[in-house]
Amino acid sequence: MFHILHKLAQVAFYGLLAGLGAVLYQQRSVLHPVVDYYQAWQIHRENPRQDRESISGQVIKVTGEYAFQMKSAQGLLFNFQLTGFEPITATNRADEAAAVLKEECKSRLTELILSNEVRVAPSFLSPLRTGLGVVYRGETNVNAVLVEAGLARPNRNYLKGLTRDELYEMFRAERKAREEKRGVWSVP
Repeated sequence: MFHILHKLAQVAFYGLLAGLGAVLYQQRSVLHPVVDYYQAWQIHRENPRQDRESISGQVIKVTGEYAFQMKSAQGLLFNFQLTGFEPITATNRADEAAAVLKEECKSRLTELILSNEVRVAPSFLSPLRTGLGVVYRGETNVNAVLVEAGLARPNRNYLKGLTRDELYEMFRAERKAREEKRGVWSVP
């Protein structure tokens, strides 16, 4: 009798475990924030950011789809590029989609930051005042806005040196753009 009850308990336990697994699989989008945070933690742990002071100033010129020129309050000129993106490549004139995407990206960046006060959290800054960084207009992460709009595709090899929160914002924006198949995610 005990042997039969033991077998029934085992069948019930494994059946419950399989049912729980099926429910979790169907609702896996609930776990996406945890997965994104884990990826951000993993990259940050391998490459901790060396703290640098943020640089604030007014954007005076957008020079490319991910690049701009900024003038600080002290009057110094800085050239920055948004960090973490794969470049949009237009190999020839037949590649109209990439050319259109580049122009759309540059105009969106212009909309967001031109003639506005921004704060740049640099991940790299050369002595010649050129660098890479995450741009904030107020509390808005401009890098993540471009990713979410589908105008940029993050490359995990270029994300080194960002804080865990910046990485998390980029991964969340990437997932949202990919799920909605926007911009660079709509092209196979």
